[in-house]
Amino acid sequence: MNRRSSPLIMWNAMITTLWDSSWQTRPEMETEDIKRMHRLASSIVVLSQGVPFLHAGQEFYRTKHEVENSYKSPIWINQLDWEQKNRNAESINYIKNLLEIRKKNAVLRLDSKEAVRSAFEVLSTENGCTAVKWENEVEELQLFFNAFRLNRRFR
Repeated sequence: MNRRSSPLIMWNAMITTLWDSSWQTRPEMETEDIKRMHRLASSIVVLSQGVPFLHAGQEFYRTKHEVENSYKSPIWINQLDWEQKNRNAESINYIKNLLEIRKKNAVLRLDSKEAVRSAFEVLSTENGCTAVKWENEVEELQLFFNAFRLNRRFR
């Protein structure tokens, strides 16, 4: 199969990026706030059950310049911007750290619906923050997601 007909290339070319979606839905937000929102969304995906799907370049805020269906777009729309990667090394390290957390905690990779249901508990949802717990016979992991602009404390 050549690159042009690869299903992965086709799928990647037909969806908008998380970065572009964030800009389209919240154009009034500052760049740093969009980055925070992007990191939060990526954390929820990586630290959830199932296989996390991160599109190519998501870890460094890839854009397709707001072209949603980029299948027939020029190469510059779909290419990865390596300079952008270099400018966003902290975000790449953030995603790497999340993947390490996922790798070290088997409770984030349960193999049945029943196991997921029995291991999951929502601890708190208040003031733009969510705390959850994953617990099985072997380990317990508490995760805290802060969608608020400022640091928050959980009780």
